[in-house]
Formats: sequence, C-alpha cells, structure tokens
Amino acid sequence: MNEYVLLLILLGVVVSFPNWRLGMLVCILIGFLADPARKLMTDQPVYMVVIVGVIFATVILSFIFRNGFINLGKIHFWRKALSTPFKLFFLWLIYEAIVSLLNYQNPMLTAIGMLSYLGPFPAFIIGYYYGLRVQDIQRFMIIYISVAILMVSGIYLSYYGIDWAVLKEVSKGVPMYSAYTVSGYLVPYPGFLRSTEGAAWHINTAVCFIIMLAVSRKLRWPKIAIAALIILLISAGMMTGRRKLLVEILNFIFIYSAILFNFRQGAGRMAGISLLIAALVIGIVTVGGYESLSDIDEHYRPYIYRGITVFGEIDERVHLTGISMVEWALDSYGLLGGGLGVASQGAQHFGGGATIFGGSGEGGLGKIVAELGVPGLLIIVWMMGSVFTYSWKMMKKVSKYKSSLTPLFYGLFSFLCVNIISFVIATQIYGDMFVQLILGWVMGFFAALAEVIVRTGYVRLVTQRSGAMPVYKGTIPTS
Repeated sequence: MNEYVLLLILLGVVVSFPNWRLGMLVCILIGFLADPARKLMTDQPVYMVVIVGVIFATVILSFIFRNGFINLGKIHFWRKALSTPFKLFFLWLIYEAIVSLLNYQNPMLTAIGMLSYLGPFPAFIIGYYYGLRVQDIQRFMIIYISVAILMVSGIYLSYYGIDWAVLKEVSKGVPMYSAYTVSGYLVPYPGFLRSTEGAAWHINTAVCFIIMLAVSRKLRWPKIAIAALIILLISAGMMTGRRKLLVEILNFIFIYSAILFNFRQGAGRMAGISLLIAALVIGIVTVGGYESLSDIDEHYRPYIYRGITVFGEIDERVHLTGISMVEWALDSYGLLGGGLGVASQGAQHFGGGATIFGGSGEGGLGKIVAELGVPGLLIIVWMMGSVFTYSWKMMKKVSKYKSSLTPLFYGLFSFLCVNIISFVIATQIYGDMFVQLILGWVMGFFAALAEVIVRTGYVRLVTQRSGAMPVYKGTIPTS
C-alpha cells in the first residue's frame, strides 16, 4: 500500500477516534479524496474505494467507546419498521452466502455481495445518533455540498482544455456514443472523481441537499445565488454524459413538492426556488441570444442533445434494465437465486462480474433476483413497504407540529425515494461504499429528525397547556 495512502488513513483515524462526530465529517473528506488519490497512483488500486469504510469503522468504535454498545430497541424507527423484516432478511442473506461459498469457493465474492446489502445499516444506526443533534445534520450537508462542488469543478477545467491525469476516469472509462459529434463518440468528464457515474450521483445529491436546506431556511443564501449554483451543478452534470441525472433531479423536485403541498409545509419556498431556476435559464437563453440549440457552443451542444434524449427513452430503459434483467436472472439462476456476489458491483475485480456471470446486475431488481432469488426480492419488498408505511405515518404526525425542521424531514424522505427508483434501473453506483454510507446516514438523519420534531413539539404543547416543562427520560449520546 502506498505510504501516502497509509498516512491519509492514519490521519483520518487519529482525528476520528477522539471525536466520533468530527469523524463523520472526516468520512466525507476521505470518501471524496480517495478518488483523485487513486487516479494519481500508478496501478490505480481498487482498495481505495474502501478507505472511507476504515474511517467509518473508527467512528463506530469511537461511538461505542463513549456510549457503550448500541441497543437497537431504543431506536423507534428500527423497532417499528425494520426489526422483524430485517431479521428474516439477514437469515436469507446467510443462506445465500452459503450457496455462494459452496458454488464458487470465492470468499471475496461472497463478502462483496454481503457488503452490498448490509453496508447501509451500520451507517443508518450511527446516522440516527448523529442526527439527534439537528445542527450536526446541517453542518454535515453543508460540508458535503462544499466538497462536492470542489470535486466536480474539475469538469469545467476539463471542458476548458485542462488535461491533467487527475481529471481523467479511472482505467479507460465507459465509451459513450453520440450522433452529434464527428467521431461518433462523446467525451464525458468526471472531474476529480474516479468515474462519470459517481460524479453524476454526487451532483444530484448536492443539488438535492441544496434544495432541502434552502426550503427549510437552513441555507441563508440569496435565492438567486442558490438557483445559479444549482444550474451550474446541473450543467456540469450534463458533461458527465449520465442522462439519468436530469430525471433524478426532476423526480426529487416532483416528490418533494408533492409532499410539501400535501402537508402544507414550505411549498411556497419550493415554488419560489423552482421559478427562480426557470427564470435564470430563460434569462441566460434570452441574453445569450440562443434561439435554438444550434446557437449554443458547439462543444457543449452534444451534451445537451444527449441529455434531453433521456426523456424519450425512459420506457425502453425501464424495460431493458428492469423487466428484462429479472427475466434473465430467473432463467440463469432460478427462483432461489445464484448466491451473493454474482451480480454485485466490484466483483469483477475478484473473479466475478458480468464476464463470468452475465449482466443481470445492471438493474436493481435483476441484481436482487440473481443473488437472492424471488424469496429475497419479496422480503426486500416487505421491508421497504414496512419502512414506507411507518415513514408516512411519521410524516403525518410530524405535520401536526409547527417546526422549522419539517421541510428538511420531508426532503430527506424524498431523496431516499429518488434513490430507490434509481436503484431499480441502474444499480452500479450503489455498489460504491461511500454512496452506501451516505444513504445509510441520510436514512438515520430521517429517523432522528422524526423523533426530534415529535419530542420538541410534544414538549412545547405540554408546556403551553400546563406551564410545566416535561422531562425527557430517553438517552441521547452527546459526546
């Protein structure tokens, strides 16, 4: 292992262990910095993707050292929504792990498959306790946004002709075809991140976080600045060549707006930001004199053409990576699945991948059926249904309390919904450890905010009625 990598890990561990909350922010930095560091290394080692996991493991140890072992029964969300289905899910994972080991004699393949399903759960638990301090959620999101902007700024550097090794994709990247270039190929830009897929996901996440913080008035920037920043990020996202970015952002805005309007919480602010974005786009087009796409910069035009074609291909994409992949998985592995790892991202580095097992892992449903079979898919549907049902009940309950945190709470739920939809048709990015951790943390923040809003609302209500301050007897880690 490179001595600079060891130094990076050591610094992360030294900073994270004394203060697990600070360690969560270190995870953001390490998760992002691992990509450019990997690109600058001669052999571009795949182990760089798990460095953030080492730092997060330090965060878990630090938390346990200061607060004792975690009692999942004290987490209301876990007890009500996850406990029972997760137990059955875990047992089925053990069964499929045994199947994988017996069939392929490849422990690394099995471990990668197991991690792809269990990775977000430890992050959810720590994210929950971290989120009980609401100001820490806001700090986490702002730091994530700031670092993400720096990482994707490299896309603009590439666009303007900077040809650094740190701005290229790891390995050869994925070729993209285009009918709007002379060569027939489109050159995608990943920025300082290792892949265009990762860059697009982090841009989408940053945009969603910005909108959440703006609507909940936790980001006190001028609305015009917020709208301009979102447009710049989306423009950078177009140059990754990953068209589904546009669909994901629009899905988030639609789901978030629908929830805000339904519960009459912050809908006006959401509408205001959306109108500002639209007005800025119209203004840019008018001032620039762009009467049609043909007037736009010749180098940028193919990215726009590629981006807008996604809306006409959604049905085809859903069928190709959704239904077709499930059919392929059933034909290849049967009703009970082929075992963990056969369709997991990263397995290609350890004797697996599409070359060996086929391409059913392109879509989320195909991956689940290929590895866990139909019983595994049904268990996951049950678990997701339980989570959604409980979450909706909590959103209705939270809406009764007038809290400034409510729009943020709804935004986190909308973000999780968008990623579930995206996973169904494109699963590769969800094999990334950093992405798994972020999703787990966000789910933990969501669960924590539900308790914080209800608890503070209840305290306020009782205080107003009786004049006495009720005492909360629960335990919240404060160190």
